[in-house]
Amino acid sequence: MSEIPADLQINALDNELGQGVRIGERTRIAGVTGPAQRLRLGRHVLIGNDVTILAPEIEIGDYTVIHNHTLIYGYGNVRIGAACWIGQNAVLNCSDELEVGRGCTISSYANLWTHFSGGDILQGCRFNSRQPLSLGEDCWIGVQCSVAPVRIGARSLLLAGSVLTKDIPADRVWGGNPARDMTERMGQPFEPRSPEAKYRIMCALLDRFCEGAPDLQPGEDLPATEESGRWPDDGYEREGILLTHTGLRHPMYSVFDTADRSFSALDTESEVRFMRWLLPLIRFYAREGSEL
Repeated sequence: MSEIPADLQINALDNELGQGVRIGERTRIAGVTGPAQRLRLGRHVLIGNDVTILAPEIEIGDYTVIHNHTLIYGYGNVRIGAACWIGQNAVLNCSDELEVGRGCTISSYANLWTHFSGGDILQGCRFNSRQPLSLGEDCWIGVQCSVAPVRIGARSLLLAGSVLTKDIPADRVWGGNPARDMTERMGQPFEPRSPEAKYRIMCALLDRFCEGAPDLQPGEDLPATEESGRWPDDGYEREGILLTHTGLRHPMYSVFDTADRSFSALDTESEVRFMRWLLPLIRFYAREGSEL
């Protein structure tokens, strides 16, 4: 069941809202000059108050969160993947196609653009262009960044306050105005971690969750797992959640697999609570065939 306020304005010719969608007050979703052609909101999407989304086709994946006062608008299609986090007062322009890969973070007051125009072209202004903008999986756009229509590779980080006008390859750290590659100084955004190591961490986290610990918070360290004998080598289960790193599957349990970052998407009460407990710091994605 979804939570939809009475003053929500949805104007779409074809719309599909997944289970557990929650939308705040005074939010508007439509096309720029009339109805959107198509709207799809995945399961357990959370959209805050006073959000405006105007585009011909709008697709937002499971468990994505869009905070208050965000503006997404333009004449191109918008596709935002699962488990993304978009901070308050962000501006996402889609004069051309805008694609945000799953697991991306777009921090508060960031602005992303798919056009470079504004001057009077009849009077000879030479700057009048538009092109698609895309963010690869697990990208992170820092607070108050400005991003031109570029391509950003998977797992790359743009530091707070940066102005980006060039494409970024995968696994890089860029920052500054204009933004430049700072990876050699800061190191890559992600460090290697085996599925088995992630499995042991998840076992410790599942124990915390089942014991009523608060949600994960920014800056909180991951639990130590030296006492790995506390858990089986594979297939740890508590409260209907089954953890694996070798592809185990079970029809009765919600399976979280650290090998491919997938989960069963059974929409059980414990699964939804566990996903919300992990997000946005740890992200799993609905197994193929179950994600909207």
